[in-house]
Amino acid sequence: TKECECPSASILSHFPSEVPNDTCCLNYSGSTFNQVPWAAFLSHTHLQVLDLTNCNISHIDHSEVGDAVSSLRELYLSQNGLTSLPADFLTKSHSLEVLDLGENHLKHLPEHFLESSDKLRVLILEWNQLSALPHSALKPSLEHLELVGNPWACTCSLWEGLQGILHNSSSSLQDLVGNLTCASPQNLTGRLVWSLQTGDVCHLANLTALFILLPLFLLLSLVLCWCCGRKKKRKESSSFSPNRKRPNNSHCNGRWPHAKLPTGQSAVAVDDGKEVILRNQLMLQPSSNLLGSTRDIYEEVEIKLGSVDSLAPPPSTCSTEGTAGKQDLDTDSADREKAYLTQSTEYYSLVPGIEIEDSDHGEYESVDLS
Repeated sequence: TKECECPSASILSHFPSEVPNDTCCLNYSGSTFNQVPWAAFLSHTHLQVLDLTNCNISHIDHSEVGDAVSSLRELYLSQNGLTSLPADFLTKSHSLEVLDLGENHLKHLPEHFLESSDKLRVLILEWNQLSALPHSALKPSLEHLELVGNPWACTCSLWEGLQGILHNSSSSLQDLVGNLTCASPQNLTGRLVWSLQTGDVCHLANLTALFILLPLFLLLSLVLCWCCGRKKKRKESSSFSPNRKRPNNSHCNGRWPHAKLPTGQSAVAVDDGKEVILRNQLMLQPSSNLLGSTRDIYEEVEIKLGSVDSLAPPPSTCSTEGTAGKQDLDTDSADREKAYLTQSTEYYSLVPGIEIEDSDHGEYESVDLS
């Protein structure tokens, strides 16, 4: 490539309205542009060197660039007030060999910065506020790299990027980065980059990930074990609990289901759940209305005795009954009749002037109480 000789600097207070297109070098160092329309330099295919050093530039207007490809070989933008660069700045600079961005206020670089600059030999980024470098900027073709004066984070990504530069170079890491030191992480603060080992940087990241994931894995295991234990305990409790719900047909064993007794009657459960009426409150205490009534007392007794059938429990709802069930029903009916006869006898003994032996005329002697 033919060498391009730059003329002396043209110091301007404003960016020129027209940029000369018949020169290979533009030198505006020392001017006060503040803002630069980058599209003005991309329209000149012969422009190879651009020097904008110390031009008080704080912003680069990259809005009208489009798909234009830069023909620049050398670009000098040091000693300005740049805090950031456009996202697609210098992504299509195929011919770029030297880039100087030193002594600015850059805090980060675009993700695809210098992506197509495979001929890059010199990269100067000293005295900025950078803590990380994109992999696209660490080219194997680099011969000189200035990184001092930045709070670099010595991460595995930066270490692998620097090792990639040395892969095709005969120089050492110390020759490439000089006395570059680490600002973070804390355990590497102040360490010289060239004195580090791979295990000091990359294994640290792996261990950090392990220490983060291991407690989470243990916690998940404990939660799963706890859930399985509760499920097993609940299953055992449901299998052996004595309070399990009985089937709906549990009363269908030849016995009557428990029915609600009429008002004024009390029931006591005896002999496997059988319910028998022990006493009738009306039969024990003769009513004053009954004693003063002109109605035939014998008629009252017959009514009382004839009402036994009406007090019988409702028929069983069970679809099937065994022989034992029928025998229980007969026994219960006989017990009820016997109880009522006994109570009626007691009742008449309370009425003065009545002899049961003389008044029944043998009407109830034929009652079979068995």
